[in-house]
Amino acid sequence: MSDDFRDGNYPGLYRLGSTYQHWMGVRGQIGDLLKLDPAHIWCFFLGGHIGDHVSGLTLIGAFKRLRNNPPIAVISTGPPDLHVLFEHCANAFVGSSPWDLTTLYPLTRFQPGFPFIAEPHFYADGRLLDLFPACTFNDLMRFTLRLPMHTPLVPPIVPAAARDLADRLFATYGLAPDRTVLLAPYSNSAPRMPVAWWAEAADYMKQHGLLPVTNVPNHYGIVKREEPIPGTIGVDVPLLQIIPFIERAGFFMASAQGLCDLASFTRARLKIIQTPAHFIDGIAPEAGGSAAGGYSVVRNFAPADCHEFDLRTDAPFDRSVLHGWLD
Repeated sequence: MSDDFRDGNYPGLYRLGSTYQHWMGVRGQIGDLLKLDPAHIWCFFLGGHIGDHVSGLTLIGAFKRLRNNPPIAVISTGPPDLHVLFEHCANAFVGSSPWDLTTLYPLTRFQPGFPFIAEPHFYADGRLLDLFPACTFNDLMRFTLRLPMHTPLVPPIVPAAARDLADRLFATYGLAPDRTVLLAPYSNSAPRMPVAWWAEAADYMKQHGLLPVTNVPNHYGIVKREEPIPGTIGVDVPLLQIIPFIERAGFFMASAQGLCDLASFTRARLKIIQTPAHFIDGIAPEAGGSAAGGYSVVRNFAPADCHEFDLRTDAPFDRSVLHGWLD
């Protein structure tokens, strides 16, 4: 039996299913959008939240470079701002109604014209993650995309207009350049440190000349907007502007979350709080959610100035976490 989509007989009985029919419609739209034969277009599906998307896009960009610039479409329901920041990594970004990627999985092939899920959790029954902590999540993404290990990430590019808007937003809040700390305490990926811990940290910062503010939007959590940490004001910074805003501030402190992956590309001073815990996928604390684990921001993205800390959620605030910032 031919595997050619044009013959309408791939992949066997799956062609009778709604997922196949949906995919064929999306495939046609992509071909029309790029004015190319769909059989020549790489079609990468992204899953997960911000962090998974950042990892996927930085390495899809690397794939594009190493494969001599083939046409690439990214299919995602992720934040549109990321599509702008990484528009150089693909020829088209296609929004789609929510997919059940597990039903799409049987249709996937690693070749042009077929859907391919750029998400390590979906492969080898998820057992690729058994390579944690020897490998990082980005290492597994490289493996999934058939890239050599240590392939450099392709960083986001912030449009000049977004940088200008970020500077204006920063000024609107009346913040101090190079003395402001953007706090991002509300992680959906790991247990959160108590608000009281963050309030004590914020108070200590203020005593030593820093101005802490709280990033309040939460686009993926049940609560779409969080309350500022007591003693700080809340700021609402679009993802498109978050990199220049943090660079203007000079400092960023957060619970481990996808926003940290994006912040890793800033020229700013970062502190990331890891709260080791067993995740939904069963990854042990020492493998996944820790400063030495597979999701470590430092190990995955190598920011220029970043420190990670493993803290229990019942740990008291310790001023040593701020070492280097107040000297």
